[in-house]
Amino acid sequence: MFAHGGIAMDNRYEPDVALLVQYGHIIEGTVELVPGKSRQCHYNTAQLWNQHKDTLAIVTGYVLFSEENRQWIQHSWLIRKHPTAEQPRIIETTLACIKYFGVILNEEQAHVFAKRELHL
Repeated sequence: MFAHGGIAMDNRYEPDVALLVQYGHIIEGTVELVPGKSRQCHYNTAQLWNQHKDTLAIVTGYVLFSEENRQWIQHSWLIRKHPTAEQPRIIETTLACIKYFGVILNEEQAHVFAKRELHL
């Protein structure tokens, strides 16, 4: 992750650390902002995925919000499973970031994530 920028990492409990270590990678694409609750990226992501499971996938990991703040922050967002050429690939529910590093959750992992974040 640090090979892609940043100098520090937000140190919080990370329930998906094993997945990130094994499968984490830079996620690239244009970004569409679908505003959700402020500072609630995990909840927003779970809620939006729960409404659009057929077309969206959950990504969880870390982001760099800006060049000035060079700290990787724990974050979750969505990607379109099959974006058209005109559609942004990344769906962001808080603020657009300059770099995204994460793991795309499979269907089973996404259900666990949504259950945890939505308290189902």
